[in-house]
Amino acid sequence: MYKQLDLYKNLSMELLKLLKEDKFDEIDEMLDKRNLIIEEVDKKQQAEFKKLYVKSDVFEIDKELKNIFEKKISNIKDEIKTQKKIKQVNYSYINTSKENLNIFNKKV
Repeated sequence: MYKQLDLYKNLSMELLKLLKEDKFDEIDEMLDKRNLIIEEVDKKQQAEFKKLYVKSDVFEIDKELKNIFEKKISNIKDEIKTQKKIKQVNYSYINTSKENLNIFNKKV
């Protein structure tokens, strides 16, 4: 039980490090490994695992991971919105420029 919790903690610390370094390619694999550790815990051992999880600093590490994930997701959403606005502005500018350039379309 302690071995699994220690492995879980090490993976969490590694995840935290990867998130801070913006190495998103490796994060999915690390999350899968952590999930496997949780799935390996028997039903009988789950209550004990939860108690150890809360008592140890792993819970705090996971809280920090959650906060960092939320910040990264928010930043990425903001970037997407900004890019979408830029694209829309550029498209509108191009369309208005085309209309103004066509001098044969106007009445004299």
